[in-house]
Amino acid sequence: MKGPVARSLAWYRKQGWYAYSVSRWVPQAKRTIDFAGFADIIAYSPALGTITACQATTTANQAARVTKILALESAGSWIKAGGHIQVHGWAKKGLKGKRKLWQLTVSPVGEDGFD
Repeated sequence: MKGPVARSLAWYRKQGWYAYSVSRWVPQAKRTIDFAGFADIIAYSPALGTITACQATTTANQAARVTKILALESAGSWIKAGGHIQVHGWAKKGLKGKRKLWQLTVSPVGEDGFD
């Protein structure tokens, strides 16, 4: 697995969710464009009756991504339409001298954060 998006896709699927990458590479701009300006992944669970937009990043960048999402009108509209938003932060963690493993920190972005 290479990056945070691949790790988050695998995490959702292991939980029994349907999960798909929805960001796209634009060669002319040499950058990735996220769905609605904030989501790398759309995941849904019929069993739970929920749909979630996810931004996958490193733990070090997680707080900045939450701040960015809270400033977007499209994110507030997603929440108002019944969707959920999560920011996944990935970091290698472990005891000193031991093998480091990728660990996930999930930050839900809720309706109360939007104006």
